[in-house]
Amino acid sequence: MKYLLIVCTLFVGGISFSQDNIILKTGEEIPAKVLEIGTSEIKYKKTSNLEGPTYSVSKADVFMIKYENGTKEVINAPQSTEPKTSEAPKKETDEKPLNTGEKKSYIEKVRQIQSIDPGFSFYVGNAWLGGNGISKPVIGFDVRFPRKNVFVRGISVGARVSIAGTDNAAYDSGVYSEVFAYTVNVKYIAPIPVKVIQPYFSFMAGAAMRNHYNNYSYSGDFIGSDVIPVANVCIGSNFMFLRHFGAFVETGYFTTGYINTGFVLKIGKAAKRKSIQ
Repeated sequence: MKYLLIVCTLFVGGISFSQDNIILKTGEEIPAKVLEIGTSEIKYKKTSNLEGPTYSVSKADVFMIKYENGTKEVINAPQSTEPKTSEAPKKETDEKPLNTGEKKSYIEKVRQIQSIDPGFSFYVGNAWLGGNGISKPVIGFDVRFPRKNVFVRGISVGARVSIAGTDNAAYDSGVYSEVFAYTVNVKYIAPIPVKVIQPYFSFMAGAAMRNHYNNYSYSGDFIGSDVIPVANVCIGSNFMFLRHFGAFVETGYFTTGYINTGFVLKIGKAAKRKSIQ
């Protein structure tokens, strides 16, 4: 009976001293009996008072639990203390890099080509009119809309002043008419991925003042003048041999068929041509 009592005492004593250890990230150890490991906290009782209150500790503060049977469970592995190399945030832009070496879509090529085209253009040239061979000057300008869409960015508005000669019918009847036309034009630049050639369609509307003479020049007697509305549709193209300077040619109809030729000067910021693939 005496020996049985000794064995029971040792057994109970072994149970009372067996325990779990909760090791915090700070290195502190909590002798405990782990009751529950939840999603955000760990519940336990202190081994010094197993019949006492239940305590809890945040899982975020716990590094590891050592159980009484010798097994270990890591709750939060230690993180590296080495500083991370900071990377500057990439700036998001509407335009992709001009020279990436990768194959680009048709729309991307158009946007890149048009990025080398300044937005303000001056025109000066001659109007070759009808079959009578009369050459008269034409000057004008246009401004492109802000570039947001590959199709919208190809539209510009501007104004033009031209001096026209007599049409064939009036010429044959011996009447000379000097025409000063003032027009506003809307131009649609065709979205094609070509650096030099910039084809366009334009519509012009305005008014023209005509002075009539009974001869083929100003030396004839003045007959009278009138003002007529002007509406004109034409097709043409700019040929930009340089980023800011080139030539243009267009053909259309305004009281008589005509062909305009001349030079174009473009002003404004533009990407360098060599950066375009």
